[in-house]
Amino acid sequence: MIKLKNIVLILFLSGIILCSCKTQPDFEIKNFHPFVNWNQGNTKDTLFLDYQGSIDHGFVIPSITQTAGGKFLFKFDLKNLSRKNKKFKYKIYYQNESYKMPEYTSDLIRKQHPLAQENFYGSWEEVNKTFVSTTEIPNDQNFHSIQDSFKIVGNPRNEKKYYGPLDDINIDEQKVREMISFIHTDIKWMKQINEKIQKSKLSLNQQIRADAIYVLKEERLRDTLPCAWRRNPRVGKYSFVLVVCDEETANTIPESVANISMKNEGNFIHPYFYFLYGPGLKNNKIRTIISEDTLQVAAHPDLQKGIYINTHYFKQEEQDTSFFREDCGSSKKLKNEAALTQYSHYIDPRFPLNNVALCADVQENAYTVTDYAKNVSLNKFIKTPVKNSCCPCKTVKIANGIAEMKTPASLPGQWSKENVGLATRHGFTYGKYIVKVKMPELLNASGLWNGLTNAIWLLSQSNKEWNFRRFSHGGYIPKEDDNKLHPQRKQELGYSEIDFELLKASHYWPKSSYPHLKIIPTESSSDADNIMVTYTNWDMANPDVKRFTMGADSIAYQGHFYSIHRWDQYYKALTGKHPEKDDDLFKQPYYYFQIWWKPNEIIWSIGPEKNKLHVVGYVNESVSSIPNNQMILVFTQEFHDAKWWPGSPFVQDRIPFPAKDIIGKIISISIE
Repeated sequence: MIKLKNIVLILFLSGIILCSCKTQPDFEIKNFHPFVNWNQGNTKDTLFLDYQGSIDHGFVIPSITQTAGGKFLFKFDLKNLSRKNKKFKYKIYYQNESYKMPEYTSDLIRKQHPLAQENFYGSWEEVNKTFVSTTEIPNDQNFHSIQDSFKIVGNPRNEKKYYGPLDDINIDEQKVREMISFIHTDIKWMKQINEKIQKSKLSLNQQIRADAIYVLKEERLRDTLPCAWRRNPRVGKYSFVLVVCDEETANTIPESVANISMKNEGNFIHPYFYFLYGPGLKNNKIRTIISEDTLQVAAHPDLQKGIYINTHYFKQEEQDTSFFREDCGSSKKLKNEAALTQYSHYIDPRFPLNNVALCADVQENAYTVTDYAKNVSLNKFIKTPVKNSCCPCKTVKIANGIAEMKTPASLPGQWSKENVGLATRHGFTYGKYIVKVKMPELLNASGLWNGLTNAIWLLSQSNKEWNFRRFSHGGYIPKEDDNKLHPQRKQELGYSEIDFELLKASHYWPKSSYPHLKIIPTESSSDADNIMVTYTNWDMANPDVKRFTMGADSIAYQGHFYSIHRWDQYYKALTGKHPEKDDDLFKQPYYYFQIWWKPNEIIWSIGPEKNKLHVVGYVNESVSSIPNNQMILVFTQEFHDAKWWPGSPFVQDRIPFPAKDIIGKIISISIE
């Protein structure tokens, strides 16, 4: 009986061995190199994104100026182990590794992670091109070299939601004039315009122009062109995977894996998951190689390329272009090449300043804390909103490769506190944003705040459907919804914002923010020359987090605790404050600020040099919804109402209008 059992066992094991032998691939592959024509495979160097032509067509890696033909050449060696000459099939895939979600859920249950399809991965530029056939490989026991090419492009899955007009906003001025002329001839249209101006309070010409631009925009929005820039390649490290099999096995690979634009039951199948952790790993007839070579990609916007002005972004009836120059304007050259645009703030008409009627040099020591205290009792005030520039290019420029922003002086009788800003024109999802700036001092020698908030922030590139954030089960509260009793939550929206705001404010929050403390922290004399480095993630009150905290709280990161604060359950942002000496940040020739935006956390750091940064703020996905849409980088000098920061020692309304220009400089930007 024992012998019979042994025989059965031997036969069973022999069967397994025979079956295993039959399922082994009849080929070998080695020496997979994904970019043999760039830098000889040296992964220590970084490929910088080429901005030429990217504003309309998105970034391409590599560009036509970086490799011949604007493609990477890859190669691998294949040996045919079968008994006959035959063809094989292969396909290359790539993925951004620096900013990704996990490909699978856990080691125990290797299912595709539900957020893995958000990762930036691709293959051939033509998504319908699936597995490619080799030439016939002889069974001569020799390795044969195979070479092909590919490139990394925006919208690599060719998703239709990223289609649309090349430019959602810009309309040719000649077309606007032609439409205005047509409106004047349309009696019915003119009647509607006269009815509109009763409500809009615009002049007749302003309303006609607004209608003309609106109609032209609607026409543009009907275009269905590929807009790869709506899902630009991410910066950071890229990995490369080669998949090889015989022709019969290739036919068994799911269509949604071979063609990454296809979905399976409404979801994309991540090829890395399929071949490295899923069904493809179990298929012994498939060989998958991960290249040891990786590619590091970064962006370095060239500020010297100028500032592009979209004339329809400014809402004046007659556009004042008298300040346009070679470095700033709406020329075709600037439209194609400029990395920056002038940023125009939204001004809420509900909150005008009731400002002391006085112009003074608040930057130097000509106007002091003593003067401020004395003039608080003045009875003459000017009620005026904070303004934007009426003349594009008047308050921004490029000088010696450095971008400058000017908060303009005000004149008595022309009372004005004016915001100024610059923004990048190209959007990214995630990245380490490192800026070298010389921002204006906020406190003068007497310790008086000049009223400015220096801000470095990320802002959603568009609030339209193509740029919606991840689905929220609990719902986001839109930015414009201030109803605290019954806000209209939305499960999808496009607004996102991550901020550095530097201003004079209290180190601590009001008493109501510390419900569990008997002794409330208060400022001391040592805080007098501090400004607050505030850091904020606008999560739009999305409650889909483990710890939706309210009031003053903290979060741990690398052995340190960082403050976080939310006013109430409806407040749309989580904020922290960190004190720094005004002179340390603004007295030096430059200072570095860094926002490191990752899929599951945000880290704010500052320092005197790029290699001497220290963390000042931190949030992660456990306490705040991290945005996953495409954002631009913004720099502003703006006049904030001090009421937004309770406990501030100075009131914006009591700070005089600036008598001298206040200059800030952007020296360099890198996104890694």
